[in-house]
Amino acid sequence: MRFGANYVPRVGWWHAWMDWRPEEIRRDLEALAGLGMDHVRIHLLWPVFQPNENRVSARALDHLAELMDLADQAGLDVWITVLDGWLSGFAFVPAWMEKTATREKLNMFTSPEAIAAEERLFRALADRIHGHPRFKGFDLGNELGVMAHFGHPHSTAEADSWSGRMFDLLAEISPDRDHVNGVDHSHWFGDFSFSRSALAQQGSMTVLHCWSLFTGALERGRRETECLIPFMSAWARAHNTDPARRIWVQEFGFSQQWMETPWIVEAGLSLEEIMAVQVRAAHASGAWGITVWCSHDLEPDLLGFHPLEYDLGLIDTHGRVKPVGRRVAEEVARLRDVPAPASEASVEAIAGEDTWTIAERWMATPQGPAIRLREPKSNS
Repeated sequence: MRFGANYVPRVGWWHAWMDWRPEEIRRDLEALAGLGMDHVRIHLLWPVFQPNENRVSARALDHLAELMDLADQAGLDVWITVLDGWLSGFAFVPAWMEKTATREKLNMFTSPEAIAAEERLFRALADRIHGHPRFKGFDLGNELGVMAHFGHPHSTAEADSWSGRMFDLLAEISPDRDHVNGVDHSHWFGDFSFSRSALAQQGSMTVLHCWSLFTGALERGRRETECLIPFMSAWARAHNTDPARRIWVQEFGFSQQWMETPWIVEAGLSLEEIMAVQVRAAHASGAWGITVWCSHDLEPDLLGFHPLEYDLGLIDTHGRVKPVGRRVAEEVARLRDVPAPASEASVEAIAGEDTWTIAERWMATPQGPAIRLREPKSNS
């Protein structure tokens, strides 16, 4: 089992691309390796790396190459999330997407000009990074479906076509790497943007972002929260055409702010216990790997983030490992080489049925059943 973190620079968040401090990044990455991690997922800021649709920043590429070398020195593999895009509550949309002189607004999923620019960025990144020994793959972008709410509306067919085109490009310019589409939960719990079938078949792995608050699991209760990762893994597998396809739990985490949830207070649980349960749940689900959100807390003088974003790290802003960081690392060290338990049980799901209805039925069946999809019966 692979264990890693979504790396958030301790100094400056991802504004670090513009205020480059390699020694601080070295310290961060060494601390993550010290927790037993084997990989990081990093995030580009799209406007920084591509300030003009026909120009990729040479300095930003230099900084990325240096980060890759620092990761190598720390013994960490790297996945690069490119079209960010949406990140930690902010939409970093390049200014050139909206051409004020002509009043033309480009759509990243459907405008030929925007798509050509995106391909230009991926080519520049691959030219510089593909041969690096620690480069493991590109993530198209962070939770890209969210961009529909920020001036980039699209249909499911358009989203699937766009991602298929991007993966075809990546297979050409960066072969033999694991490229993915790092979407959030909304596609698995509703019909929105990318289809579940595309997410379960395109790219090298199926990605899951398993947040108990945003999925609604937290308000539903303890069982739903503790079973969320295994259920989402089973739900993703139900849409696979390749039974050997890997599942990557690419984001999960828990905020101190959620600890006042009544069932948590009643049970007397600690943040460390809740995170340990999530790690064990990911292991039990047979996930290929888990990548916690996130590596480091945010500096309090970085204004404008949602309050929950500030305390999600395993390591604090002074570089000290938090109790939750130690607990998560202990769990992963214990489970890394332990085979996941197998289950022969299964639960039937009807295509078009509400996902939480399926989830509640699944969670009531012991031992992590598989999910079998079938079409609804015809009335004729």
